Amino acid sequence: MKRNRSTKSGNALITVLGLMAVLSVSFGMLMANSGQSSHTTKRMVDRTKAVAYAEAGIEFAYSVLRADYENRNNPGMFRLDSSTTYTTGAALESSYGVTS
Repeated sequence: MKRNRSTKSGNALITVLGLMAVLSVSFGMLMANSGQSSHTTKRMVDRTKAVAYAEAGIEFAYSVLRADYENRNNPGMFRLDSSTTYTTGAALESSYGVTS
């Protein structure tokens, strides 16, 4: 009487399926980690830009006050729009928020 070899081929199938499951989970974790890293990097870039713009605004206000302290009560010297600057009258240009 011949022995049935179905048990050995069944073990191979289970092994291959297990290996595929482990590889799929590993790949999924790698993709999730990659997406999180790019999101964190974008947030860090945005924060760095925001800090740079805030510091530039402080320096601008300080330069206006240093040039003429009497301007401290003149709201026209500290405009919130970017149409002109105090020193040159040229338009301010900013790339903040522009995706490249």
